[in-house]
Amino acid sequence: MSAPKLLDCPFCGEPPEVDTQRGFIGYNHEPGIAVAIYCVKCNGEMSFCKDDAPDQSTEDILAMLVENWNKRTPTKS
Repeated sequence: MSAPKLLDCPFCGEPPEVDTQRGFIGYNHEPGIAVAIYCVKCNGEMSFCKDDAPDQSTEDILAMLVENWNKRTPTKS
């Protein structure tokens, strides 16, 4: 199954970037790897730590993120 088409950023309209190996330091101060969708223009981001779903493939995590990213709506200022 292929991932749904990734829509533009709901906040600024720019195309987002995808990083399937985004490094971060977790709350436990340990390094981790996440799958992330983010906008370089307005810093909008959605990510999911791979350790939180060790039985899921990177492709499955990315498909879930794309589905959720595409449901986002801008916050009212």
